[in-house]
Amino acid sequence: MVFRTCVDPELVLQTSAINKLSRDLSLKWVSAEVIAHSVFASALCCAVFLLCSQYITHEPVVSAMPHLIIGMLLGLLLVLRVVIGVIKAGEVMHLIASYNKSLRTIAVFATYVNETLVASTGAELEKKSVAKFRYELDRLLNLSNFCYTLMVKGLKMEEPPESLLPAEGGALEVRVLCSVGSPALMVCKWVANLFDLQVQAGRIRAEQVSAVQAEVSSLMDVYHKTRAVQLSPMPASLSSFTYFFVVVWIYTACPVIAVKELHGAHGLGLGASGLGLGASTRS
Repeated sequence: MVFRTCVDPELVLQTSAINKLSRDLSLKWVSAEVIAHSVFASALCCAVFLLCSQYITHEPVVSAMPHLIIGMLLGLLLVLRVVIGVIKAGEVMHLIASYNKSLRTIAVFATYVNETLVASTGAELEKKSVAKFRYELDRLLNLSNFCYTLMVKGLKMEEPPESLLPAEGGALEVRVLCSVGSPALMVCKWVANLFDLQVQAGRIRAEQVSAVQAEVSSLMDVYHKTRAVQLSPMPASLSSFTYFFVVVWIYTACPVIAVKELHGAHGLGLGASGLGLGASTRS
């Protein structure tokens, strides 16, 4: 038995996009505030090192125990932040899968729509109407997924791709999508209206439309849940505590390391200064 296979280009494209997003997020923590704190902590570390090497001849009584305690507490807080971030990421992935599942389910419901006229003069027109409905439904579902993906990424649509624009009235649709606050919900409304038109034409039964409306409601529910996860900040107490202890550790631990290593090296403290400077920069 002979058969042929090929690499799924869509899967490769999605994997590449996820890897690119991961690389971008890996350097997202670099900001002007972080750089400023690193510079100030490094300057403080160097100043303490120089002053101690010039004016202090005996070994000062400096204990690293408070910094060890603060460091352990800081580690717990940072681990807790990572756990909360992983939980949120897992929740978002589940919501994305639910949204795509509802879109595919609605696409399957398009098979419920059939021609009402079979052997009459209007049969050809009826077939064109059904074909137009299925094309519009497929376009709106892809447009809904496009708008939802932009929302997840925190982007605002200025103009949709040409392949997702209707053959007629595309300019008006673009203005509506760009002016509303939730384009994905507007597209869901258009999907519901599209099925309502088929009910009025008698091409689909009311109970089948109820199933479609349930999936549309599920789309809107998933959208609101995703938006809530996106807008919900880190707990204020956890965020403030973490920020406070990071600042305290940076501005106190690095000079202490420099002083202790300076006197531990009996005057050969260049490496100690570099150690404290490196610690302040990494922090």
